[in-house]
Amino acid sequence: MAVPVSKAQIDRIAQASPAPDAEFLRLAQKLDEKKLDAFRLIGMNTDSTLASAASPTLVLVTAIPDRISAALPMAELAHMIQDTVFTDSNDVKRDVVHNANGLDIAVVEGSYDYLSTEGNTVRSRSKVLGFQANARVILIQFITPVESGGDVLPGTDRIIDTIQRMKP
Repeated sequence: MAVPVSKAQIDRIAQASPAPDAEFLRLAQKLDEKKLDAFRLIGMNTDSTLASAASPTLVLVTAIPDRISAALPMAELAHMIQDTVFTDSNDVKRDVVHNANGLDIAVVEGSYDYLSTEGNTVRSRSKVLGFQANARVILIQFITPVESGGDVLPGTDRIIDTIQRMKP
């Protein structure tokens, strides 16, 4: 389900029957409060073997309009992702891979602590795929509980070769 993040939409969804998951509503409210000048799409895995309501497995797709970052050499973009996403991690691995469609993709993985909507710090594993398109930096971030990292994150490598530049 795609939900535009706005106060009016969040209020309308909260009144729906059946009511949506409380964690989902708190996440939507948190995004609305940030007012980022970026497009963001969030997916939540509902498979209870890989997540719980308090610690979901998420995929975040963010398109950030930034001409400077969109023109960086890919190794520098990978370093920027490490510095901005993995601020408290000391086990980060970063690489630049050339995919089957001729694009360079930054791949950055490591420990990731995030503040849940309930105010708790949740220890997770994360992998970010980053690339540049149309004066934007596109980030695809996977976040999963530490105990699910070995099951979830290796599968994200299959996405790398699906990324391609499309002609309008």
